[in-house]
Amino acid sequence: MSIVSRCNYSERPRRWRRASGASVALAALALGCGGEGTSELYSGVGQSTASAGSSPELVLTSPPDAGSADADRRLDPGAGPHRGDDAPQRIVEIGTLTNSAPPSECVAGLPTRLPDCSLDDTTPRGLDCDGDGVLDHRIYGCDLSTAERPALFGGDFDCEPSDPGLRYWVWRDADGDGAGSGPPLCAGPEVPEGYVRVSDSPNYDCDDAIAAVHPGAAEVWGDGFDADCSNSDFPACGRFEQGSVPDRVLATDGCSDGPDLYLSSIAACGDRCLDFGSAFGFVGNSGTAPAAGPIRIQYRDDRGQSGQIEVSPEGLAPGAGTALFEVPFSLIGRLEIWVVASDCNPDDDRFVLELPGDPDAICPI
Repeated sequence: MSIVSRCNYSERPRRWRRASGASVALAALALGCGGEGTSELYSGVGQSTASAGSSPELVLTSPPDAGSADADRRLDPGAGPHRGDDAPQRIVEIGTLTNSAPPSECVAGLPTRLPDCSLDDTTPRGLDCDGDGVLDHRIYGCDLSTAERPALFGGDFDCEPSDPGLRYWVWRDADGDGAGSGPPLCAGPEVPEGYVRVSDSPNYDCDDAIAAVHPGAAEVWGDGFDADCSNSDFPACGRFEQGSVPDRVLATDGCSDGPDLYLSSIAACGDRCLDFGSAFGFVGNSGTAPAAGPIRIQYRDDRGQSGQIEVSPEGLAPGAGTALFEVPFSLIGRLEIWVVASDCNPDDDRFVLELPGDPDAICPI
């Protein structure tokens, strides 16, 4: 195995923590780089061992012989101890991954069809060629001939199948919130302090400096802060339920001489390209006087569909907000929603949502 210098990653784009209105944004994680082998980054936690012009040494161990006592542990590593348990702590960066087959000595003497294996069983099957207790070559359909190294920067399989001291895909968790960021790295024999396994943190941390910000965090609608890494100031779409009352900050800086109804930022949720879905929002009263009921919102789209929804039959007290309303949409380009009421400041009663809308368009993401 050759050793190459640190490779260049195309990291997942950083998302803005400060949200703006009802922006809808998607980001993709593009990881991987050219070159083969591994480049050592650290020995121990946070201590660099690579120097200019030098290549760190990797300890390579042959897989267990077919006739040895360890041979059956290639298919079922079981409990420790395992090879590499006493290896020094390291973190390395991995080059290009390919779906390579296991070495011939690793499959020697093994049955072509896995024993006690059923196609209905979804448990990942594989080989542990370096004897470190972590499967490194995945087997499909109980057939040993399908064994291959997953070409994936992450997951549950061994990040370096030739070195029993390197085992887990990890990424940095600087703020300790359990969600990682940065390029996936290969670590072992344990997960170092300040890192988290990629398989335990499948979603990217959009701000690894603030522990309160991570995927799945509680999102407060209207505070101007993207806490759950959804690239917006409203909760992730999976948390919406018509009629619910989300955690939110209600405006109180409206007119000083009466009710002042306003429309929240609108969350558009639906399929990947937003051809179909629903728009969610609420109405608040930032004025100094109650708003008389009933309070309604009205909507129309660029295909001529329109309607009206009653959001508060009794009215709305100062500093209060309604439950969520939901407006379905289908193959439209523009959706306009506004509050049907008169108040002292009508400028914040209307919201226009621009959507893809073209049924023949190719989704760009």
